[in-house]
Amino acid sequence: MNPEIQYPEIKEMKNDEIFIEWAYIIRSKRNGGNLNLHTKTIIKKQSYRAFVKALEQEYKVEQEDVELVTISR
Repeated sequence: MNPEIQYPEIKEMKNDEIFIEWAYIIRSKRNGGNLNLHTKTIIKKQSYRAFVKALEQEYKVEQEDVELVTISR
């Protein structure tokens, strides 16, 4: 399947940008279990770490507990 059909905003994406389709937050069951966030957002590649850091702080997890599914040019 062509991702540009599912997400037309990818066609307008620049080389220095990255499309984040999903964010997976891995947590223990006693902390509410795992979260699957369908983010569908475009950010600058340089902002990748800041995006992960924001998720870490919001969901109170460590860096290794955040997994992103991305599409880049």
